[in-house]
Amino acid sequence: MAVASGAIVVIGSESGEYLESDSNFATPAPLSLTEGPLACLEVLGRSPLERTIERIGKSGIDRICLLVEDKVADFLPIFRREDVNPELQIVDDCLFALSQKLEDFCAQGLSHAFVVSANAFLECDYEDFLQFHRERRQAITRASDVDGPLDLWAVDCNKAQEFGISSLLTRDTSTQACYSVRDYVNRLSHPADIRRLVVDAFHRRCQLRPDGHEFRPGVWMEDDTDIHRRTRIVAPAYIGRGTKICEDTLVTRYSSIESWSHVDYGTVIENSSVLSNSYVGIWLDVSHAVVCGSKLMNLTRNVVLELSDPSIIRKNTTASRIIRRDKALVSRLMAFASSD
Repeated sequence: MAVASGAIVVIGSESGEYLESDSNFATPAPLSLTEGPLACLEVLGRSPLERTIERIGKSGIDRICLLVEDKVADFLPIFRREDVNPELQIVDDCLFALSQKLEDFCAQGLSHAFVVSANAFLECDYEDFLQFHRERRQAITRASDVDGPLDLWAVDCNKAQEFGISSLLTRDTSTQACYSVRDYVNRLSHPADIRRLVVDAFHRRCQLRPDGHEFRPGVWMEDDTDIHRRTRIVAPAYIGRGTKICEDTLVTRYSSIESWSHVDYGTVIENSSVLSNSYVGIWLDVSHAVVCGSKLMNLTRNVVLELSDPSIIRKNTTASRIIRRDKALVSRLMAFASSD
């Protein structure tokens, strides 16, 4: 980019809650399927949050900060790529922290910044957006798509200090220029959006690609998997790292089984997502659904079931030690970032 710029990525309990009180796209609780933000879930190997930060970093932006609301800090995912290493800050008040960070950017000589809600996944041309914003000489420019405003802004750091970031983010933008995002947008407001993201990636409707290697056409597999030779996998499909799939199991088209999951023998996974660290029992038929530990969401009926019988579905206890170790590492990093 021709000018020094930064980006502030915000992840909170609800999209828009901390940025704009009247947001049309404030994310409701995701039907109790998951406890944390959907953007923190693993999708085809890595979280949408990590992929968002990676995309911003590849846009030539000089400084990237991640503001994490303390309510969701425990759900912060492990970033798998070493080059995805934003400045991390755990905060009580996202809006106040955002204002402070923009002031810091200005002091560091960064004239413009992007404010990005990570509670959505979108593929934006940040360089084009910044040029659009600068040409119109506005304090702030909001992005939108065909469905309406997005929680993505380009901000003039100096003017943000002059007018106050709160007033800029909440002002009526109907009479102002709005940058149109023509690329892929997924608001991640419902567990069904996780499935849509998986299917769209398989169809190449977006630039997101499964991690791991394509060991045969349309089937991606990561390292340390334990796949029985009598397992049948129908492309396109994704099998995450550390996953175990037993004999006579069928994984059909557009299914994803994320890391450290276990699918027991004789079970069919059809057009579904098994989220990280989940166990699915024997001789089950999981179709058009999302499995998360002991919960299953039927996307056809839009209902969430929590099963008390651990022989059917549950958290994958065999992976708990590994998950706890990785989470302990994240907790230490967060504690260090908070004390900075």
